[in-house]
Amino acid sequence: MPSVSPLSALSPEALIQYLGARGTPRSIVEWKYFDDSIAGSTERGFALVEDREIVGFLGLIPMEMRNGNRRLQMAWTCDWSVDNRLRGAYGLFLLKTAVEHAGQVIALGGADTTRQILARLARSRDDQAGIVFRKHLALGAYARALQRRKFPVANEAINVLDRIALPRLRKARVETKAFRALTSDRLVPPETDTGGNWTPSYDSAALEWRLLRCPVVEAWVCEGPQDRASVLVWRSTEQRREWKAALFGTGKETGELSACLESALRHIVQQGGSSVSVLVSRWDRTLIGVLSAARFREAKFNYPIYFLQAGTAGESLNTIAGLSYLDSDLHYRF
Repeated sequence: MPSVSPLSALSPEALIQYLGARGTPRSIVEWKYFDDSIAGSTERGFALVEDREIVGFLGLIPMEMRNGNRRLQMAWTCDWSVDNRLRGAYGLFLLKTAVEHAGQVIALGGADTTRQILARLARSRDDQAGIVFRKHLALGAYARALQRRKFPVANEAINVLDRIALPRLRKARVETKAFRALTSDRLVPPETDTGGNWTPSYDSAALEWRLLRCPVVEAWVCEGPQDRASVLVWRSTEQRREWKAALFGTGKETGELSACLESALRHIVQQGGSSVSVLVSRWDRTLIGVLSAARFREAKFNYPIYFLQAGTAGESLNTIAGLSYLDSDLHYRF
């Protein structure tokens, strides 16, 4: 019968083999679970072990939630799976063990079966929490969308159209702000006003782990004056067409943030990008307004969020006011 073991008690190679068989490269496993730059006091995961072999796993990513001056230490869940040979509620056993250890965990998104399980176990949830906004920057993005809908569009044609930026992005309409590759010397984004709601908080170590130490992404940043606004953008090292972005601004004044976003879009085009997507909380009316003004379009699906809590471990959450692709492990999944 399988038993549950904390990841710290297992050899890295055992997890590398288990997740590798499920399509996760060795470099990702080593970075995600054995880079201790954000370890804190939280285990990075729990495994089902049978005959010294991992047959199930649930990963944890330490994180901090902020609401004004209040802080909560929690963890995102990720990479939850159980070997198909097992019979019984071993997946639930893994999840309950992780919740008891961390006190509070948050699950974002997930496959249909996973969502059904989480909906039953969560202390609270928000089924429409995260909104995805997308923007096409080159003609190739439109052709690629048609191809996904089974229209007969040749890859060669898409490659040509990817080089043709949309007219409004070919020539600057506003002063282009300085853009630089992301470096470890300055990584903390502006601390936005939470408006009395909980939001994920990222210090320099958390951002460095996600965007600099992650082996499969490369990132840039545009910053406004006096740190009132910044836009982080990144892409996979394996392709340059699809990008992701995260926006940070202070207060309700959005002029600097909009200017940074405009510069970010031009930078992406200059780097060969053809589309960009942004994940925001449905409660963040300021960022939704900035994205809508920049002609981003809302996708037809939302990311649900589930809050799981052990007993009376701290304050209960019902939703999050700030969400982005930096949350959970979404940032490197293109």
